[in-house]
Amino acid sequence: MKKFIAFCFCIVLGFTAALPSGTTSVYAETFEKTDEQIISQTTEYLEDGSYITITISEKTYQTARGTAYYKNGSKSYIFYHKDGTESHRFTVSGSFYVNPGVSSSCTKASHSVTITDTAWENDSASSYCSGNQAIGDATFIRKLLGIKVDTKSCYVVLTCDTNGNLS
Repeated sequence: MKKFIAFCFCIVLGFTAALPSGTTSVYAETFEKTDEQIISQTTEYLEDGSYITITISEKTYQTARGTAYYKNGSKSYIFYHKDGTESHRFTVSGSFYVNPGVSSSCTKASHSVTITDTAWENDSASSYCSGNQAIGDATFIRKLLGIKVDTKSCYVVLTCDTNGNLS
């Protein structure tokens, strides 16, 4: 009798393990991703001779069912000295859910900071979602002998329209 109960218990345990858990959807979507590509790049010149290159790149994940899809993108502000050497960069990344022609919404926003000129340091940085935008801002400072001598700030907005276009 104990062997029979143990056998039944194993069968029930096997069926339970085979069933999807509460966090897994029976209708799980599969995604086909595309390579990341730069879609725009512009340059803004500052009064002191330095400049900023603004680069937008994207990666699309097409769902296997339906026309809606996910799009990941990023917008980078890259600061350069007037001699053309990079000093620092701030990148805002966003994930968007796009229902073509109907809606788009930001589902996740994040940011990263890169310092290439050690005279500069990041004073603050943040990012968040708002509607169909991933928004971030950052402040960089340069110190000389411990005294702040220069400040550069940026406010970055990555927008995804209802057709999936990033700007």
